[in-house]
Amino acid sequence: MTDTERATISNAIWLCRDCHGLVDKDSARFPADMLLLWRQHHEDRNLRELGKAGDLVLLKMMEQQRTDFAGVPAFCQQLLRERPKFWECFFAAELLDHRLKSSLAHARHLQKGLVAGPYRRLSEDECVEWAQGVMAEFVQLTDTLNRVLAELVEAFGPSGQPGDARRIVDTVKLFGRCSDQMLAVAEEASLARAPDGYEELIACMAVLTSYAVSQLETLSQFLRSIPDDNPTAKSSYFLTIEAVPSGWPKQLDKALNRVRRKQRGGWW
Repeated sequence: MTDTERATISNAIWLCRDCHGLVDKDSARFPADMLLLWRQHHEDRNLRELGKAGDLVLLKMMEQQRTDFAGVPAFCQQLLRERPKFWECFFAAELLDHRLKSSLAHARHLQKGLVAGPYRRLSEDECVEWAQGVMAEFVQLTDTLNRVLAELVEAFGPSGQPGDARRIVDTVKLFGRCSDQMLAVAEEASLARAPDGYEELIACMAVLTSYAVSQLETLSQFLRSIPDDNPTAKSSYFLTIEAVPSGWPKQLDKALNRVRRKQRGGWW
């Protein structure tokens, strides 16, 4: 969490000094989801026992909301309940972290070489065509991801108006599906094996794919930083995923030159 997100009312719970100390010292015993559930139950009980007619209507609305958004993380439920300023950014960031957690862990394992086969052993005739296909698919996936991000910005709504929570949830699901496909291509690239003279070309594809996947991890961090960087408006930021890392085209040219020498004048 950023300092701004940590300071939101949705992340607060009121405890006595002794209980406050116990909770802070033992996060394993008192995880965040448990604390949020305590708070939710306490507030619901207060509304039932002490609330007026309007409070009881509000309670029914909140119960319906929990049903409609069942399955989202506990902090997201609290954000929907209170909707503090910039709740849309924090809501989307929490959803992304929840959706991409296992995928990003697998991506880190790939980058560290911890994932074993099945390996794909390419022949000389297959290498160039395979690399073309990987690059084309990644460009297409990156383009789709950027369209999904544009949809997310629209779901946040213009400045001064609340965002559309259901649309944000649906958009994050779309982002997750694209990310899973991107990770599948990255895994294929990392497990490909090529004959002598083609290794650099295959390595270029692995660099391209791992770079794109690594950018997915920064998106939730960026969303959380928006209130700090632009505290007066929520409609002026821009989200994008870059398809190609800096310096990669030169690396690709070098690899292709080696392939051409290997093929004695063959061109891609």
